[in-house]
Amino acid sequence: TDSEGITYIGYDTVLHAPIELREFFPATLCSRVSGGEILVNPGSEVTYDECLSYFLSCSREVAHVRDYPAITQLYDIFEENNTAYTVAEWAESITLKYFLERSGGTIGWNAARQLFMPVLSALSTIHSRGMNHLGISPESLRIMQDGRMKLTEFCIPAVRMTGRKLPP
Repeated sequence: TDSEGITYIGYDTVLHAPIELREFFPATLCSRVSGGEILVNPGSEVTYDECLSYFLSCSREVAHVRDYPAITQLYDIFEENNTAYTVAEWAESITLKYFLERSGGTIGWNAARQLFMPVLSALSTIHSRGMNHLGISPESLRIMQDGRMKLTEFCIPAVRMTGRKLPP
């Protein structure tokens, strides 16, 4: 969980594959009532609606760059329970930070180039679409089991620009 939402790992019975389910749930702006419905805190309605709208917009943009294997693929985006969800691919991986620690703290130029060039190409595309990640770090870059690196943890700018906490 972070200040924008909650991430669950699930299993898609149609794809027969594990998936990541991301729920928009900014804890400073809302709470959960029985039945799973989201109740927006009084006085936070405008902020919640703006952030939810941006979450949906950002998710749609990420879904449209599915030609880039360096970005996590989104399969679905839907609204339910007064919030929104994304369904994305999920695969075993480690953070770049952990990968570097396991590699003695450094990697050679050729290995770094092989890891980063697909990510940089994908970033060029998302930037040309007016989208920014605003949180690229050794934790948001993940090394997959096949050795490729993916950029993960897209979230709304309000979270990135307020130190990962949305204002109440």
